[in-house]
Amino acid sequence: MEERPTEHQYSVRVEIVGLELGRALARLEMLASNTHALEAELAVDELAALQYALHEAAELLYGIEPPPAMATAHGELTVALGRARELTGEVAEVVEEGGADSARLLVPEWRGTLFAVRLAHMRLFSTEPATTDEQPTLREYSQARHLTALALVTAGTGAFSAGATVGSWPLWAAGIAAVCGSMLTYRH
Repeated sequence: MEERPTEHQYSVRVEIVGLELGRALARLEMLASNTHALEAELAVDELAALQYALHEAAELLYGIEPPPAMATAHGELTVALGRARELTGEVAEVVEEGGADSARLLVPEWRGTLFAVRLAHMRLFSTEPATTDEQPTLREYSQARHLTALALVTAGTGAFSAGATVGSWPLWAAGIAAVCGSMLTYRH
């Protein structure tokens, strides 16, 4: 019996799937955004190949056991891939039978399913793995930076307003410096 991969091993495996998937999604999104490309003679063959790439990505994900913290996001991605695969097949079928003009009616839903795949992939990697050590996680560090930036912009705005109201340029300049500091803190 194969043991469950660690969160890091799982992330690496899913990232490899994501790299291959990214190429297919980029091409599918290009076709969905420019339906004139669907008029090309090879469009149906290309759609079939891209549909298979979606199928292959779903199969690879099906073979990977997710860590408990990532199971829900993993399931969302596999469902989104399945729906995108089905709709890509429908688009290919409609293009083959009725041409690109007939497929234009499916394009909004098709683009939505492709977006759902991207969103599910993003959610999978936004799931923070559980940590056992006492070190602050990246998310906690990020929240601290955001709170610091909020405090700086609030204090800076107050100091700037007070300095402008009473005509005290040092208070006014300190307010500007605090607001600028908040931008630097938030950005890095």
